[in-house]
Amino acid sequence: MFIKAHTRTKDGKQHRYYSLVESVRTARGPQHRTLAYLGELNASTQALWRKSIAVFNGDGNAQQLEMFTSDEPELPTGEQVVQVALNRVLWERPRDFGEVYLAQHLWKLLGLDHLLAQQMTGGEQQVDWHVMAFILTAARLIAPSSELAIEQNFYPRTALDDVTGVAQDKVNKNRLYRTLDRLLPHKAAIEAHLKGRLGTLFDEPFDLLLYDLTSTYFEGLAEANPAAVRGYSRDHRSDCVQIVIGLVVTRSGLPLGYEVFDGNRSDATTLQEMMGRMESLYGKASRIWVFDRGVASEKNLEALRACGGNYLVGTPRTLLRKVDRAACMRHTEGAYLLRTNLTGESEQSLWHMYMQLSDAEAAFRTLKQDLSIRPIYHQIQRRVEAHVLVCLIAYAMYRTLDRLARSHGLAMSGRKVLAAVSTIKSGDVVLPLVDGRELRLRRVSRPDPEQSELLARLGLNLPERIGVDLMSG
Repeated sequence: MFIKAHTRTKDGKQHRYYSLVESVRTARGPQHRTLAYLGELNASTQALWRKSIAVFNGDGNAQQLEMFTSDEPELPTGEQVVQVALNRVLWERPRDFGEVYLAQHLWKLLGLDHLLAQQMTGGEQQVDWHVMAFILTAARLIAPSSELAIEQNFYPRTALDDVTGVAQDKVNKNRLYRTLDRLLPHKAAIEAHLKGRLGTLFDEPFDLLLYDLTSTYFEGLAEANPAAVRGYSRDHRSDCVQIVIGLVVTRSGLPLGYEVFDGNRSDATTLQEMMGRMESLYGKASRIWVFDRGVASEKNLEALRACGGNYLVGTPRTLLRKVDRAACMRHTEGAYLLRTNLTGESEQSLWHMYMQLSDAEAAFRTLKQDLSIRPIYHQIQRRVEAHVLVCLIAYAMYRTLDRLARSHGLAMSGRKVLAAVSTIKSGDVVLPLVDGRELRLRRVSRPDPEQSELLARLGLNLPERIGVDLMSG
């Protein structure tokens, strides 16, 4: 947005008038749209306008704003010319825009908008279920919180109402809870879709399956959830009931699938169920399973050999002690012994392959620290499982952002990218007219040079305007 100068000769004298103008893209290229007629301006009034526009544009250096001459192309709007009371111009309704716009870009890039629009149909609803699913996931990605906090804090402070077209009064905890119930039945379809989409976006091989487990505890007794029981707590919260989550990721940490197990389930008993899950989703192609020694029971290894599967696993401590005895008390304290049925691989290659298991551990750190999968406040089993599903979708978006940043030469994590765009706001420029009416223009603030470079690298173009311009009074 800027001030544009117009000259006119009247009674032999040259007069200069000004208008408030914004640049817009058209089929003919960039054009100027007149927002308001300002009339003649003296030097001090021009300076006031420059300062106001600089604040709106997010430009701390008002000297960069220029006065445009009248020979620039003008986009006719057919609107009535109005005069603005300069001393009452306001900037209102500031909202967080950058993060939610980026979240919507990731949602669409992964094709989740089309998938869930097809899947989440039926029932009477005032807001499409797939749109509510995006709101839940965007909140989990940007500012993880409860459904009540989404209603009371997150949604009102963001521009999601403009981005999604869903009014603030339509987003409440009850509708969010019902969205969880509607989303959960599509877990398998979502997993299969993400596997295909992530493979296409990043040319990701699925020959190596990294499998690991973690536990997540509850606030409250969770008496309505039989899976929530006490067990070995990786969160050091043995005083709380918990569930166990098994996660399969690719060699670069992209999620392939997960399962929720009872909180007292031992690691070794989960593998065959997860193997069956992967086969049902992706077929029985030969893959290499990599998992830690807690899963590496003889029963599991025998099951893998029986189905023609390959494995690379850590050796349990009980077997290490047998190695000690067989080697005449050779000490193995602090040593790691790997077991595999792979042939033709060097020791260095096998060790590097096993160390990629850290990508699965990193996934759990992201889920717990950045996406706050714990503690769980839901008490009903289906809501708990849907909560985990939303967290895993948000994790897929997070990892997608990580990979995009890396592929475009940005030395930034997904969290840092989100933080970098968090200061981009939307808001209303309120122009009080001298005739008593009020013109309200909803606009997006201009990114600073660093943000502009970041958005350009990611291939994102911020909209110049959102919502509808309103005239009142």
